[in-house]
Amino acid sequence: MPEEDVLVTIKDVSVDIPEAPSPSPKPEEEYAVLPYLKGSVMRIWDRHYFEDSESFSCFSANIPMLGGVMVEYLPENSEIYVGGEYLLGGPGNGCESFYLSDLTGDGVPELCFCMNTGSGIIDFGIVIFDYETRDCIFSLSDRMYHDYFLSERDGKLCVIEKDYLKTEVARMGILSYNGSELSVVWDTETE
Repeated sequence: MPEEDVLVTIKDVSVDIPEAPSPSPKPEEEYAVLPYLKGSVMRIWDRHYFEDSESFSCFSANIPMLGGVMVEYLPENSEIYVGGEYLLGGPGNGCESFYLSDLTGDGVPELCFCMNTGSGIIDFGIVIFDYETRDCIFSLSDRMYHDYFLSERDGKLCVIEKDYLKTEVARMGILSYNGSELSVVWDTETE
C-alpha cells in the first residue's frame, strides 16, 4: 500500500506559569513530513513522548489522506479544530495526544484523542471521531477510578488503563471494530 505524507506544523506556544523559569526561545514554526501507511496507526502528537511534549505545546497537522484538512490544537483555549471548525475541548479540558488510525476499515482514518478533563481533579479519557461525520464513535472514561491513554503497539492503536492517579499500567488492550461498534479487547481477554 502506498505511503502518504502528512505535513505537521508544530507551533511553540509559551504559557506563563507563576514562579516558573521562562522556556528557552524556540523557532516559531517547525515542519515535519510524516509517512502514513494506509491501515496503520500514526502518532501526530503525544504529550507523553519527550520529543513532542518538551518542545511543543500545540500542533497543526495538514492531513492529505483527509483531503488536506488542517487539524489544530490551541492550548490557550484547550480546543481542537478540524478544517477551522470546532470539534472538542474547552475550559477544563486539554489534549494529551492525537493519533490517526483507520479503526473501522473504511479506508479513512479516524481522529483519535486522549483528553484530560477537570480543574483540580483531573481525569484522562479517550474520544474517537469519524472524520467524515465529525460524530464521536467511541469514548472511554471512568472518572476518579481509571485513567485511559492512547499508544501504538504492533501497528495497532492501543489503550492503556491506569488506576486513577497511579503511574503503573493496570491493563492494556487494542481497539477493535466488529462492523458496528468499537470496543477495547483487553489483553487479559485474549489469553
